Amino acid sequence: MRRLLFVFLFLPAVAVMWAQNPFGDARWIGATADKGDSLAGRSVWVSRAFECRKNIREARLYVSGLGSYECWVNGRKANDDLMAPAWSDYDKTVFYNDLDLTDQLRKGHNELRILLGNGFYHEEGKRYHKLKKNYGALTALARLVITYGNGKQQVIVSDENWRWQPSAITYNSIYGGEDFDARQITRDEFRPVVVQPSPKGILRPQLSAPIRIMNRYPVVQRVDGMVFDMGQNVAGFPEIAITGQRGQQVKIWLGETLTDAPDVHVNQRQTGRPYFLTYTLAGHRDEKNPSRTALETWHPSFTYYGYRFVEIEGAVMEGDPNPENLPVVHRLTSCLISNSAPTIGSFECSSQRMNDTYHIIDRAIRSNWQHVWTDCPHREKLGWLEQDWLNGPGLVDNYDCRAMIEQTMLNIVDAQHDNGSLPEIAPEYITFEGSWAPPFQESPEWGGAIVDLPFLYADRYGDSTLIHQYAVPMRRYVDYLASRDSSGILRMGLGDWYDHGPGRAGFAKNTPMPLVATAHYYRWTKMLASLPGADAMLAARAGSIRRSFIRTFHPASQAAYAIALDMGLYPEGGKQQLVDS
Repeated sequence: MRRLLFVFLFLPAVAVMWAQNPFGDARWIGATADKGDSLAGRSVWVSRAFECRKNIREARLYVSGLGSYECWVNGRKANDDLMAPAWSDYDKTVFYNDLDLTDQLRKGHNELRILLGNGFYHEEGKRYHKLKKNYGALTALARLVITYGNGKQQVIVSDENWRWQPSAITYNSIYGGEDFDARQITRDEFRPVVVQPSPKGILRPQLSAPIRIMNRYPVVQRVDGMVFDMGQNVAGFPEIAITGQRGQQVKIWLGETLTDAPDVHVNQRQTGRPYFLTYTLAGHRDEKNPSRTALETWHPSFTYYGYRFVEIEGAVMEGDPNPENLPVVHRLTSCLISNSAPTIGSFECSSQRMNDTYHIIDRAIRSNWQHVWTDCPHREKLGWLEQDWLNGPGLVDNYDCRAMIEQTMLNIVDAQHDNGSLPEIAPEYITFEGSWAPPFQESPEWGGAIVDLPFLYADRYGDSTLIHQYAVPMRRYVDYLASRDSSGILRMGLGDWYDHGPGRAGFAKNTPMPLVATAHYYRWTKMLASLPGADAMLAARAGSIRRSFIRTFHPASQAAYAIALDMGLYPEGGKQQLVDS
């Protein structure tokens, strides 16, 4: 039976992935249907007031907000989630969340608010940006189902009865930062929402765990002036507690390094500039002591950056001389944000150096584990695919990666092109163009994540579901590689990217690119050929690639030795020679 199942899966058909849609007659709504820059990068609220009866047994909210959203109930944020829903190619998949609001609703008057930010859905640039992308205007979809003790239900859906207003976030960019004007928090400028066209993507429940603040770090050292060392490199944002006069503004710069003395500042030269945050104070009077202004606490909602150092302009620290009556920072905290997938493994030994190394790696993984596994949390924030499977064995031993791998596979298959090829990035938010671009458009060491991740999942969790589900896309990919085959040799991609050799680092200096590409072409072909029910052509193709590799290449670098040993790409009796080399 299993053999027949695999034979069926390898037939040239499209796998159907059913997705439940719990939204009923809810409509996508927002401030405008204009896809252009009508909101000038700012965030908006959409909201609905309603009455509840007593004895609420359960209240569930099905919600999606694009690019990103926060859900607020009766003036409080409904949960600790950040930048929901998960990132995707919004023309293929739109993720939604299922929130339990049972304990947050009350008898009588209630208000549900959804705060919308740009995320990757509407990236306009204006400051630092890796890319510009515009899927459409900010938009929300919601269906609230309230079940009472007697079994009766009250249903509230997003429709023309909702209202919108500008939020206090006057600019937000996943790449460039965020501006917040606290004077605009309380203004009342509600307007009727616009019912919008639906995004093109299929609605699917978000699989991976939410992004949350995982750790907070206080200032370790005041480096110079208003430049602070937070002691830990993180992906995230700072949180400030500040007092000052209405309309005063502070600017916050983040970076991993500093400029040289004597003029010490945060340095963003290698991480993407300019990235900064601004906060304009409301300057309200303290209710308990009207002679003082109230403490205002803030962190951004729709952006993050990789940094260790914080520089604040236009303020002083509590206890500093303040002849210019500038705003006073009473507390500065660094917030590490990450996907909140549970930790299931750990490492400790007698060597403190090894223990510290482990924790450094763990922080790097957490910082690059957002809604996708990213390659860096500042300059790119993109899902380069080779890291998913190359880091995979370490990831699955330390964290519960089941939901993340399942969601990553959705993004990868969404990114697969009609000819079976795969980009190096999923979601494919950017397409590289120009004479220099082809190696960055596709490379078998990157695209092969579509094959390796289902096998990793099966090996770690004893579950071959993903192999079954994605057998057709996997086969399409290895068949595409075969179409680029030149007598068993594949000559494409980035090779041993970013090795060290003579000259500037970059394209491989020590290991030929075709050696690396061909080895991985063999790896993916052989893995599919190992499946029960795979046709004999795959096994024959894998054997042909192996013979061509051995005939053509003579490993002469550490990378080449390791690849040949790991994949068995050496002639009979040749293993020891590679080991000795």
